[in-house]
Amino acid sequence: MCDEIKKKALWLRDLRADTVFEKTAQAQFPGSPCAFRAVANTLPLIKNSYALLLGPEICLYNAKLTMSIRSLSDEPLPNNLLFLLFTNQDIIFGVSDKIKAAVKDICARYKPGVLFVVTTCLQEIIGEDFDALIAETGKEVDVPLVGIHTENFTCDSAAPGLENASLALINLMKPQKTEKKAINIFGLRIQQAYGTELVKLLQAKGIVVKSIFPAFCTPQELEKAPAAELNLVMDASSLALAEEMQARFGCRYVYCERPYTPDEIEKMYNRIAEALGINISDEIQEMKDGVNKKINALKSVFAGKSCVIGMLQGVQIGRYFNLAELILSLGIDIKGMILREVLEADRGDIEKLKAAGYDFPIIDAGNTLQNEIFLTELQPDFYIGNGDVEFLAAAGIQPKSLMLMFRKTGFSALEEVIDLLCKTPPGFKTLSYKEQLVKEWGQAE
Repeated sequence: MCDEIKKKALWLRDLRADTVFEKTAQAQFPGSPCAFRAVANTLPLIKNSYALLLGPEICLYNAKLTMSIRSLSDEPLPNNLLFLLFTNQDIIFGVSDKIKAAVKDICARYKPGVLFVVTTCLQEIIGEDFDALIAETGKEVDVPLVGIHTENFTCDSAAPGLENASLALINLMKPQKTEKKAINIFGLRIQQAYGTELVKLLQAKGIVVKSIFPAFCTPQELEKAPAAELNLVMDASSLALAEEMQARFGCRYVYCERPYTPDEIEKMYNRIAEALGINISDEIQEMKDGVNKKINALKSVFAGKSCVIGMLQGVQIGRYFNLAELILSLGIDIKGMILREVLEADRGDIEKLKAAGYDFPIIDAGNTLQNEIFLTELQPDFYIGNGDVEFLAAAGIQPKSLMLMFRKTGFSALEEVIDLLCKTPPGFKTLSYKEQLVKEWGQAE
């Protein structure tokens, strides 16, 4: 590993729950981890809503680009984003009147169930009192207004923006009479959330799922969400909302950041079952036995292989160090990790890896060039995460994308991880061949 990366990397043995990765370069462009972009990709999941995105051209362009790319996938989102461009003149003379006029026009024209108004960092920097503006304008329209700060200028992670978006939903909720065996699920960002293993398993035991945020819930469902006796929190960005609902409405919650190993998935289900007073031990054991057979069958396939684990998507969701345990159990050596942060839920997984004698370097994911240097120096067989496939092909590193895994939960998600690790992305072999020819031609010249 080159000296520059050695200075920046932390080692697994040194990690604590409050660890902050040192920046690999001073220049930062958030890209996929941009909070504004992540929130723009989340709000369309809420039915009968519109979102007004406020900001300069580059921010609005990136948000629009994200939506355009998503529209080409097999999970397109509703086109309910509206954009209000801030010009140089707005920055100098103020934008309050412009925002207020846009909000009134949207409410009159579209009559949404709720209008989210989302800031980039620019509005806070120029000193606009966004919260006061939302409160004042809300009195002049007959549509609920919910303001969301993405606050990119305070960090280079999407997590605070997603947390603000989740917490802002408390403004749509009203006190309700508690319904026994009723739950909400926070943190699933997929269209077919009601078809996931987790939901079907609970419904089979008589549990009523009142709402799933942000998986195509409605403002009306969110209004009645406090009727649930329990909230299941599936990612850290939804934890603040669950804590606020407990304080205001008395709703209990169980926090289960996405696990990846069979034992930890079993523990997750047992915690949920205990909180709800149901018995799902037989179902859990059957699914666990099935996935363990797949893991054992693959150990010989991956023996001697190595990897670097990176960002699985633009937002860090799930227990990445528990994923590392799964990867190691398959016989794959981990040469390093590229992450944004260490979650509180990672604490036990980190200590478990240390106790087992594992150690590897970890760097911050904020700089693409440094990430590529890191990968080039380590030369793993696989890169598990989202990366530049052309760079990976040229470097002789095979990408393993786990994005499709996020459509599933529990043991079915683990099975999807195993299947994806066994696959090579379509077209990658052709791309690798092309890069090899380019390299050979360059050497010949």
